[in-house]
Amino acid sequence: TGSLYFIVVPTMITLSIPFALLFLFYFGIQSIMVVCNYVFWLRFQDKYFTQQFRDFYLAFAIIGMVAYAAVGGPCFIMAYKYSASQTSKRRKLLLGVTTMWLTSCTPLTVGMCINIIVENTLMNAYNGVVFILVLISWYGGIFYVWFGYMGLMSGFLHRQSGLRREVVFSQITQGSERVPPPMSVAKPVRGQPAIV
Repeated sequence: TGSLYFIVVPTMITLSIPFALLFLFYFGIQSIMVVCNYVFWLRFQDKYFTQQFRDFYLAFAIIGMVAYAAVGGPCFIMAYKYSASQTSKRRKLLLGVTTMWLTSCTPLTVGMCINIIVENTLMNAYNGVVFILVLISWYGGIFYVWFGYMGLMSGFLHRQSGLRREVVFSQITQGSERVPPPMSVAKPVRGQPAIV
């Protein structure tokens, strides 16, 4: 039972932190570590990394910091402190995570993966830690963004189309052609009222 305590307690502590604060600190630390990786190590590695890759890394490190400062961080703070409802909180979180995922996590993950596969260069432990952090946020972000997108689109489609029911026209014949009645009769779906 002693080893179970060490597994359960950090999980309980982690789950008690609101997601907005978790995202705020995680993406903030990740953005700072990405910039520090370039400033203190990557820019001096002419032998292992091409100039193109270093320029690419610097560009998206700067874009990621600007996106965090301008959109991601404020969205996380607004979701944590200034949300009037759960819906607005979820939308602000989704906007913040989507911004960070599109501007920082995805380009850096793709660039670093291609560089590791093609060049076979993951030369420093700090570079590896940054790569793992970016990879975790990319994997987590892809699910969060995808399920958020599905939720928003299903709500949009529901608002556009309304409740769908199977409408059955009673067949009234007038002469030789069939004409639908002026009022249709709805065939009720299980759990919904029969009144149209």
